[in-house]
Amino acid sequence: MSYSLNLMRLAKFPISYTKNKFTAVGCDTYAYVEGSGGHNYSTGCLTFCNDTADVINGSCSGIGCCQAAIPKEARSYDISFGTVNQHSNVLSFNPCSYGFVVEDGAYNFSVSDLYDDNFSDKKFPIILDWTIGYQTCQEAKNDPENYACKENSYCEDPENGTGYLCKCLDGFKGNPYLSHGCQDVDECEILKPCSGICQNFPGSYNCSCREGFDGDGRKNGTGCHPINNNKSSPVNIFLAIGIGFLALLLGITLLFLMVKQRQLANLREKYFQPNGGNL
Repeated sequence: MSYSLNLMRLAKFPISYTKNKFTAVGCDTYAYVEGSGGHNYSTGCLTFCNDTADVINGSCSGIGCCQAAIPKEARSYDISFGTVNQHSNVLSFNPCSYGFVVEDGAYNFSVSDLYDDNFSDKKFPIILDWTIGYQTCQEAKNDPENYACKENSYCEDPENGTGYLCKCLDGFKGNPYLSHGCQDVDECEILKPCSGICQNFPGSYNCSCREGFDGDGRKNGTGCHPINNNKSSPVNIFLAIGIGFLALLLGITLLFLMVKQRQLANLREKYFQPNGGNL
């Protein structure tokens, strides 16, 4: 046995495929949702159980309750149900099957939902993907008088449906559709990303170290550490080696000249003294 229900028709905004779930409740139930609007689609799930003792509160894994994803660009849907045994084996605690699209996380399954006579009267939220108009971002930017994205924001084409979206730039938050609606985020105060000095700028920030410290000043970077003045840099080391080498070369040259001078003096003394000469 099977039957279907015509439930929703939307002209503009599609059903959010990331924030909703198709949900079915029952113990002898296969349910599927069909629709169109952006394109034709069909999806569904199965849920069975033999006794309420088998059912787990809060779980929609196929025992008393099941869930399935909604495809993109869905603007309408019909729900169809089927049973294997017309609920004959579970009629005492589950006389009916239920199916609905609901915001993900908004419905918490309970065993009592299987036999609650008033369950069909319950209301659950559903999320639609809202966009501006029918233009793409490029088309909207070429129409500045009607372009909806204000200061410190950017335009984004949606994944689901037509039109465009406005979002605040990185480092800003607020309402991008209002003039001056995107306000600067003080990362220094909120994120506290620096281990040294933090300077906030519109849409950004900068970390630095105090005098006498070195590093990028970031908590997730090299941070700040004291500068070791006793530690010689490679330039100073090479400079010291060069000066030392020149000093050594000069010393050797002077020593060589002194030895030569002494040898010359000794030679003069050797030849002049026997002949009565004066040095």
